[in-house]
Parts: sequence; C-alpha cells; structure tokens
Amino acid sequence: PRADRLIDIQGVKEVREVVRTFPFNCPVEVRQLENNMGAGGHVRSAVNWLFEHEEQGIILEDDCIPTSAFFAYARHSLERFADSEVMNIAGFSPVPSSIVGTSGIRTSRYPMTWGWATWRRAWEVYTDDLSDWRSKLPFSKLEAIGDGDPWFATYWSRNFDKLSNGSSDVWDYQWVYSTWVHGGKGVFPNVNLVQNRGFGRESTHSFFARKTYALASVESDGYANSRLTLNLASVRAADAFMHRHFYRVGSAYPATSAARSLGRSIVNSTLRN
Repeated sequence: PRADRLIDIQGVKEVREVVRTFPFNCPVEVRQLENNMGAGGHVRSAVNWLFEHEEQGIILEDDCIPTSAFFAYARHSLERFADSEVMNIAGFSPVPSSIVGTSGIRTSRYPMTWGWATWRRAWEVYTDDLSDWRSKLPFSKLEAIGDGDPWFATYWSRNFDKLSNGSSDVWDYQWVYSTWVHGGKGVFPNVNLVQNRGFGRESTHSFFARKTYALASVESDGYANSRLTLNLASVRAADAFMHRHFYRVGSAYPATSAARSLGRSIVNSTLRN
C-alpha cells in the first residue's frame, strides 16, 4: 500500500486474501512486497522476477481482464515466434475488424502491454535508462519506424525525453524504446482478447474511458487453431490506426499534448484529494 493512502491498506489486504484462498489448479509462487514501489518500478521488478525463473510468460496487470481465448493465442504465439524478431505478444487490440478482418494475427511496430506475453530473451534487452536515447534512436530512425511520418517521431521523441529526465513514472514506454532499438516487433490478434477496466477515480493513469481504450473483449475459439493465419496485408493500415486513434498522433499533437497535460493536472488536484 502507498504510505499516504489509508484506503490502500484494506484494499491490499483483500487482494492478498483472494490470492491466498483461490483454488488454483497449478503451482503458484507469490511475490509479496511490503513497500510500494510506484507504477513504473513495481512492474519492472515483477517482470524481472518472472524471468529469473521462467523462459517465457504472460503478464496481466490488475485492470486487464483476459478471455480464455487469450491464453490459447498467447500459448500459440509464444511457440510460433520463439526464435524470431517478435518481442511482444499483445492480447489487447483497438483496431476495428473493418481494417484487419476477424481471423488471424498480425505483426506490428507496437509492443502493446495491456495483457501480453514475451520471452526472457526479449526482456533481457529492456532498459529504463534513456539518458542517451537520441544516439541510439535518432529522429530519422524514428521517422523510418513510423513510415516516414515526422509527427510520429515528434510524439515519441517528446515521450522519450520525459523518460530520460525522470519526469514520468511508467515502465511501458521504456519497453517500446527497447523493442525499437533492437529491431523488434509486436504481434496482435485481429480481435480484442483482453478488456482493460482501469479507468476512473481510483485508476493510476486513465480517468476517462476513451472509446479506443475501453473496448469489450471477444471470446473466440479460432485462436485455439495452431495454424492461425499471419495477416501481413493489413499491418500498415492497422499501425496507422493505432498511430492516429490510440496514441492520437498528428499535426495537432504539440497543442493537444499540452492541453491533456493541463487537464491531467487539474484532475489530479481535484478528484484525488
């Protein structure tokens, strides 16, 4: 629990009791911390702990609700892409079926982490030290990753700058950076297999449930098929949708980014006090 939030103590107690009494049908190891490490530090250390013991694994944060299809898809993808440039297997996908269809999986430049899986060999390159990020991922290389879009490069440059000066307590954008520096790719299902419910007053980052965030999940038996189609034709269109509608990158980015930052400050100072 956070030291300055008394409500955390009861919540953490209840979660620990659920884990202690739940009838798991497999061996369970529990890592229980006494000190709050913050949103960024805790997830980093938890995934480090996982890969000290396992070669591959699934990572689910508290606000990610997976379908059973997600586990079949993750198992299949972990086996299929074990020795490839793929570094991240995402279960959450906000891209409409009109763009990607409803069957198959696709590769992507994005390593999405709202219900995901990866390997020790991929996580070994993770770093949260972005002090020299511009020498390893210059603007021209970012533009190339973003299909030549300078606004893509501007958006990620600003975010990587925030990480390099320690002004943002996150862990996942460092994973994006680590993936791109090492030429990695992500894999997505063509339907959404994980619902994110981490919105509202008690959430860590997202107070409002935007349409591209709060998507219903789909229970699909198609992901039990060991010969899932790798749909390469839709990759570019899907990444373009993510770029514009999920990350909201475009010519208005600098102004809208400033407005969102101001809005978050206001919300933080009012709703959370």
